[in-house]
Amino acid sequence: MKKFLISLPYMYPVCPVSIDHARLFVIADIIARYNREKSTVFFPIAAHYSGVTADIIMDKIRGKNQETIDLYLKYYKMPVSDFEGINTSVALLDYYSEQMLNDLKQLRISCDYDNFYKTNSDKYELFVKVMFEQYLKKGVIISNDSDELALDFNNADWRERTRDFMNGMEFIQKFHKKNIIGSFDTLTEDFGFIRSYGIGTSYAPHQIIDPMFDGDFFMLFDIITREVNLDDYSDKMFVDLVENVFKAVSGEFYPKDDIYDRILSWLPCNIFVCEEHLKTWIVKKAFSEVLLLMPEYRTNNYFITGLGRKDNKRMSSSRGNAVLLKDLLEQHGSIKARMCILLCGGHPSKNYNYDDGLIKIIDKIISKFQRYYCKNLLKYDGKMNSKVKTLEKEEATIKRYIKDGYYGQAINTLMVDIPGTYKNNVADDIREDICYLCEKYLEILLPGIMTYIKE
Repeated sequence: MKKFLISLPYMYPVCPVSIDHARLFVIADIIARYNREKSTVFFPIAAHYSGVTADIIMDKIRGKNQETIDLYLKYYKMPVSDFEGINTSVALLDYYSEQMLNDLKQLRISCDYDNFYKTNSDKYELFVKVMFEQYLKKGVIISNDSDELALDFNNADWRERTRDFMNGMEFIQKFHKKNIIGSFDTLTEDFGFIRSYGIGTSYAPHQIIDPMFDGDFFMLFDIITREVNLDDYSDKMFVDLVENVFKAVSGEFYPKDDIYDRILSWLPCNIFVCEEHLKTWIVKKAFSEVLLLMPEYRTNNYFITGLGRKDNKRMSSSRGNAVLLKDLLEQHGSIKARMCILLCGGHPSKNYNYDDGLIKIIDKIISKFQRYYCKNLLKYDGKMNSKVKTLEKEEATIKRYIKDGYYGQAINTLMVDIPGTYKNNVADDIREDICYLCEKYLEILLPGIMTYIKE
């Protein structure tokens, strides 16, 4: 069975998951569920701990900054007892990392939770250090005009090869290709990669690698954590393993050990799901892949998501203006929460305005579909088809919608259009096909809905 790897930028868990971050995982989950029929899918999950925001927040809390305190107690609704028990930046990240995992599980996101990790682990720090050794060997670490350590993004050869690679990258919505390539010239050696404090990999004493630079190869670390038991590796053994992985993916040397066959068999990453506002990081990631990966191992398919607005302002959890996943789950449950995420706006690649009235539309869709299903299909005792026989066009439409990311339209086809077309005196072969389509495709889009409908 062929392998299918999904990757996405991991959340910095300094606050609850917003609807925009949840969309990334719902999209990746649908892609994972859709491809599991024909592929062995790896859908990893981690928490990105690098950065200074958690430190800044804790400083404000210690300084009794009322706005920050209200943000956590009133807007995020963190219990007072939990809030009072958090006294370090890592403790804050741990708290929301756990909430993130619980919320994603409740949303029925089918990640590989068994391989979950946090990027403040010793092994991840060793991985990043080896990655920067590769940059050093390639001669791209320089001192820029501001006397900062930086990557030499102005290198003419590197830029030309990266631009050529980006011109061949594929996007679920093609208009994003122009937007991403349009960010190419914003990336220069002016971006220093060292910070004086914060959580992250130590490059040298009092030098922390900026979070924008330590996650370009999440996917490689993900694969390694899947294929080896990190507890079995001493630090030296692990460094040797990672160095050999980079040698293998760059074509420098291929070690004679089946562990490298297993690791490399997951490449290239089949699809990378990312928010549009990270387009500069996507360009930087492309630079890194061109530098350190042979063409056959580079990510070539991207699903870029748009951003939401609420009350005519761009959503931001950290600014207290966002729809929070935990609130959707508490108020509406997992199925309706997924529908809110998938039905707000048009295609997920485009920006959207969140409408609080959407839940009324969702309630109506579910109620009408439930009545239809119970009346025409629930009591049907015939054998359900193992594949569609009559509604070939409808299935082709649904599959095309899912493949192209039009998940709302796929839901509408299954729950509105088909019941509207076949609503009276439904023939047995049609009933068999509708049962098949709902059991197969609604469970990909809205896992658990068929059990909910039949109750």
